[in-house]
Amino acid sequence: MSAAMATRDAATTASSMPAALSSRADLARVRCDIQSLLEAHDPYPGVAVDRCWDVWLSNRAARRLVAGIPEEVRGTPTNVFRAALHPDGFAPLTSNFDVWSAYLLGQLHYLANRDSLAAELAREIETWPGLPPARSGLISIVPRSGSRSLGGRSTSTASLCVCTR
Repeated sequence: MSAAMATRDAATTASSMPAALSSRADLARVRCDIQSLLEAHDPYPGVAVDRCWDVWLSNRAARRLVAGIPEEVRGTPTNVFRAALHPDGFAPLTSNFDVWSAYLLGQLHYLANRDSLAAELAREIETWPGLPPARSGLISIVPRSGSRSLGGRSTSTASLCVCTR
């Protein structure tokens, strides 16, 4: 990545981060390292999310992926649950939406039992049409482009916790 692109991307992601996280100088190296990891993941989408799955850092592939989803659908900042589950988001583009959405709803309900913001998000999403009951377990997402299936895998890791009190 060129220095100009790196600067532009850093400014874009920093402007969408919570102020407590983006303004802490002692976390600058952590943010830079996470962003570098995400960029190394290109051409595959990669994101760093908070407890409600709001995206705070992303690579170019992830930004290209959500570029076609209206901002009012995905939220500001982009929320993975909104982008994946909304009828105007990835829902119509996901071949195994019934399985994938049930898994995501299971994750959201798990969070909603522990976090008021997640509970509010869950209540909103439950009003959207075409959603199956929540479930837990490991699954695969199978997106498609036109008639072509783009089989993929989703991984989720929780190896870093940054407290900003």
